[in-house]
Amino acid sequence: MKVPKPKKKTISKTQKCQYCGKEFAVPKWRLGIAKYCSYDCSNKGRTTARAYSKPRICVSCGVEFYPTQWNQKYCSRKCFTSAVKIRKEVTCRNCGKEFMQARTGQKYCSRKCSNPYKDRALKKPKQEGLDDLWSKAVKALAGNKCEYCGKVTGLNSHHVFSRSNNRVRWDTDNGVCVCVLHHVFGLFSAHKSPIEFVEWIKEARGVGWYEKLRAKASLARPYKKLNKEEAATLRKELREKALIKEMEIIDG
Repeated sequence: MKVPKPKKKTISKTQKCQYCGKEFAVPKWRLGIAKYCSYDCSNKGRTTARAYSKPRICVSCGVEFYPTQWNQKYCSRKCFTSAVKIRKEVTCRNCGKEFMQARTGQKYCSRKCSNPYKDRALKKPKQEGLDDLWSKAVKALAGNKCEYCGKVTGLNSHHVFSRSNNRVRWDTDNGVCVCVLHHVFGLFSAHKSPIEFVEWIKEARGVGWYEKLRAKASLARPYKKLNKEEAATLRKELREKALIKEMEIIDG
């Protein structure tokens, strides 16, 4: 049976701390490697050569400390957590309700109020629902069938001039009812072969109609945003167009 060899005793020697100058015990194998006597001296010594090495005042307790990061405001984790836990009573930016913050910087009382899409809808309530009504009106005016092949399922409403052009965005003359194949996926479609698609529209509806629509879409004057009354009138017109055409189809 092998007898384990006795462990060698580590011989400690003293070395001077590079920050405070205090002598501290260091194992022989760490001579020349160890530079500081403690973590505090290590943090202070390592930050003295950096741009943010100047001492700062802790925002929470007011004690002077040396930062280890450029944006450090607190001297310790304890001060940081105590500051973060401070809650205030604020007003929700969306609904105006008074609530107690769960964290610093909280602006909304709930996730529902903080939804960016809801905020966007609240900023533009006048245009809400116009795109859907326009799409239904275009389909109804076309007899609820593809204007190219006559298909009655999988229908889409396509803008001849881009929907980003608000001058003709909700103009039913700027819409074409086509099936999914002739809208996006087919070799001959509005998105895959736009030049051929425009030529077909000119043949189907006439060059005069197309030029009139293009003139309307490229007006020199800037686009004026819809007010509440104009949006309500446009919504009523689109609804009437869709219903009247549907009634004509049923009566016919």
